[in-house]
Amino acid sequence: MNEQSSQGMSTLEILVAFSVGILVITAVILVSFGSRSMILQAELSLIALAKAKSGLEIFLLEDFYSLQNTLVADGIFEKTITVEPITNFAKSVESAVSWDGGKHQVVLSRIATNSENALGTDTCDMFLTDDWSNPSEIASISSLTDITQIDVLNNKIYVTTNSSTPLQPDFHIVDISNHSDIQIVSSITTGPGLNALHVAGDYAYVANGSINAQLQIIDVSDSSNPLLKKELKLPSIVGINDNRTSSSIFYSNKKVFLGTNNSPSYPEFSVIDVSDPLSPSLLGSFEIGNVVNDIYVVGAKAYLATASSKQMRILDVNDPSDIKEIGSITLTQFLTQSGKSLYPLGDTVYLGRTYGGTIASNHELHIIDTKSESSVGSEKIGKSVNDIFVRSDKAFLATLVGAEEFQIWNVKDPSNIVKIGDINLNGDGISLDCEGNTMYVATPNKIIFVKGN
Repeated sequence: MNEQSSQGMSTLEILVAFSVGILVITAVILVSFGSRSMILQAELSLIALAKAKSGLEIFLLEDFYSLQNTLVADGIFEKTITVEPITNFAKSVESAVSWDGGKHQVVLSRIATNSENALGTDTCDMFLTDDWSNPSEIASISSLTDITQIDVLNNKIYVTTNSSTPLQPDFHIVDISNHSDIQIVSSITTGPGLNALHVAGDYAYVANGSINAQLQIIDVSDSSNPLLKKELKLPSIVGINDNRTSSSIFYSNKKVFLGTNNSPSYPEFSVIDVSDPLSPSLLGSFEIGNVVNDIYVVGAKAYLATASSKQMRILDVNDPSDIKEIGSITLTQFLTQSGKSLYPLGDTVYLGRTYGGTIASNHELHIIDTKSESSVGSEKIGKSVNDIFVRSDKAFLATLVGAEEFQIWNVKDPSNIVKIGDINLNGDGISLDCEGNTMYVATPNKIIFVKGN
């Protein structure tokens, strides 16, 4: 019996050993195939990384303004370039390469900037990360009156004013390097008054209220002693009355884009060469048929807010001698409700309008999709939107709404625009600008410095 038991145990041991051997062999085979799969995926990842890097580098060689989304099949890989505008001189570019039905992906990203046309662009931070749901006033200056527009650049606020009193100073430079000691460092008189300005480099280009010199160029290289260096009167025909005065102005790439009031006999939009600021010359004009309230130029496109039935227009200004209208939008309006202010960003234009009355549908803030030329979102503000600035999915508005003249709206989802903050300016919101992470908002008699928390 003991003998049989011994033999039985030996057979069992052999069976167990055989089973264990099979398991070991199976595990080795699985590990081998698993390792081969891991090695293959690692090799594919390296190939995808090289493709993503190459695609990003080649893509960034393209013209800044032509950068747009692309999708290309490349063998077993799918290459995608995604472009998102951050500002009008910076875009986020993401290069993604995927394979195996999107189960695996390599992504590289970079911020592309347009340094060639940086002169005259805003000096606001690329990303405003503060909490703007509870903005606060951190400083102000209230020693100027009849303010029409401000432009903030390198710790200075350049201010235009238009007084009803003759021969009053109408161009001012304010030093704001120390918020506890704000100083008006200079003021000069240019004529009957100024309506708008844009500072670029050593020069301030100003829109004059005179029919005899609609454009003036001021040397601001010495902020304590600004000098009016040049004036330009728009061409007119002898015997035909020319009542044009400037209403809006924008500088871009050595050109000034000038808007005027409505003129029955002359075009209201002009492009002026200022490659030599001391020798400006008219390059071309375009008939609008009404006052041009605001201008913003991005690349070869000029965006206009106007008082005509087309409250927002897009003009191709690549050839100033042959300006073409390439887009526009006509919105339902209350009486003579006009396009008042705008801010383009990518394929979107944020349009502020004058007061739309009590009818709920006559909104003062619209988000325009320029591809479809339609409003994809809008909101009833309640009064005119005189100025608008957009950054980090937020629209900052200077309005005429009492006790809420400065407003901040979340515009990330155009179909659900939400107001997240406001400040009582104790005066009409006329103009605004941004430098760093601070917003500067002007009323006719005060400039308020505002920050998020």
